Amino acid sequence: GSIEKILSSTEMKYAEFIDNNEIKTLSEKLSQDLKGFKSISEEIASHYFNLLSNNPAIESGDLLITLFEMSNTNYLCVTKHNYKSFITREIKNIRESNSISIIKNQSFLFSSRPKLDESFIINLDTLDIALIDKRYEINGEKANILEEYILNCKTALSDKEKVTIFNKVV
Repeated sequence: GSIEKILSSTEMKYAEFIDNNEIKTLSEKLSQDLKGFKSISEEIASHYFNLLSNNPAIESGDLLITLFEMSNTNYLCVTKHNYKSFITREIKNIRESNSISIIKNQSFLFSSRPKLDESFIINLDTLDIALIDKRYEINGEKANILEEYILNCKTALSDKEKVTIFNKVV
């Protein structure tokens, strides 16, 4: 599933919060009371929605927020599945003949293995973060949406970034 994809991705980076911010505060609240998951999820979705609404370059998608337990530790997982465009045809029978229309649709469900474009998992005990980030133009500059705008965190290099740097040096 999505959790395994995040943790096994070569694009995944480990991170930690730099300052207090909304997502860190919400994660701390959730770690104290898991029953607050629904309201905390709504606040995270609202935070995301506000950023997307003010920055049209950020792709639209579906946000999935889950709470899970692994090795007796609770985690918060947030994944954004960006919509992908695809073309379908629609055939209608009209007065003993067929009408064929070509329709452009958007969905993340079209692919049997949708790519996780932006995702993060927060360990609710330690507040350590695993994330897959994407760069967008925000306020006229390219920026990593999760690292710089959603989580306000400091990241280590992903395995993919390490290989790219190594290949440039060699």
